[in-house]
Amino acid sequence: LLQDEREREEYSSLYVWNYFTEKNGGGVECVLCQRSMDNNSNSTTSMLFHLSVAHLPEYSLVKNNHSKRARRDGSLLPLNSERSLQLTRILSNFIIRDLLPISFVERSKALKELMNEVEPSYMIPTRNYFRDVVIKKQCEEVGVQLRN
Repeated sequence: LLQDEREREEYSSLYVWNYFTEKNGGGVECVLCQRSMDNNSNSTTSMLFHLSVAHLPEYSLVKNNHSKRARRDGSLLPLNSERSLQLTRILSNFIIRDLLPISFVERSKALKELMNEVEPSYMIPTRNYFRDVVIKKQCEEVGVQLRN
């Protein structure tokens, strides 16, 4: 492997952890779809494979764009961190209240610039994550409130 390819592989292994959490009983869980996986070898290969099959946009971010979204010290906020969840919720409310298309999170250069200023370590989730996780959860919460 060339030096750049080797570095890219190392970064991919590091940044894949933004999409997974370790489970108490061993193994890992995808924060995007809550799928549990064994991780006995402490390798990130199966996690990268899962992203490539189930979450292609996120896989592309891990493989190609991680360096553009890093903190000054090179780290990223995990998607399930308190700060990431807060920022994602704010973005979701913005999309819903202003009736914006979900693709706005991937297409808006101004949003990317703004979020880079607000929190350089925050990685804006993909439209699929907003659709399948964030907005779905908010709809369920509103449904519970309406039933009560």
